[in-house]
Amino acid sequence: MHVRLVLVHLPERDEVLRRIVSALKPGGWLVAEEFDSLSLQPDPVIASTEIPIKTLSAMEQLMALRGVDSLYGRRLAARVRSLGLASVTAEGRLFMWEGQSTGADLTRANFKQIRNELIELGLITGFEFDRDVDLLAQYELLFPSPIMWAVRGRR
Repeated sequence: MHVRLVLVHLPERDEVLRRIVSALKPGGWLVAEEFDSLSLQPDPVIASTEIPIKTLSAMEQLMALRGVDSLYGRRLAARVRSLGLASVTAEGRLFMWEGQSTGADLTRANFKQIRNELIELGLITGFEFDRDVDLLAQYELLFPSPIMWAVRGRR
């Protein structure tokens, strides 16, 4: 069984994972992938091309208000092990996205979906939001993607 769910957004994410694990036959494998946004913030101290994107911070705050666990991907291996799976392994993948890339386009689309809510909650101003959207179109920009954790375990 290979599972690709976005559990971080579900308030009952641990229960959903428990039910998936319980559906495995003895000897069956679970492969689950989940994001974690621990390293999502650009850091100009690390590289001058990493320009802070305030809307990323605002989005993280909004997601936390909605009950999203932005570290769930990192927690996934321990959670799978606690559900009795054996031979648990985990690996994380992170990409550096540049402005004008598919990653920048995805980030822009995510931003635009929540623009009004971010501004209404006072997490960001319209000016800051527009500046960040424009920044994503600058080729020189480099910023890290969320970490995609792949976790495997056998029942």
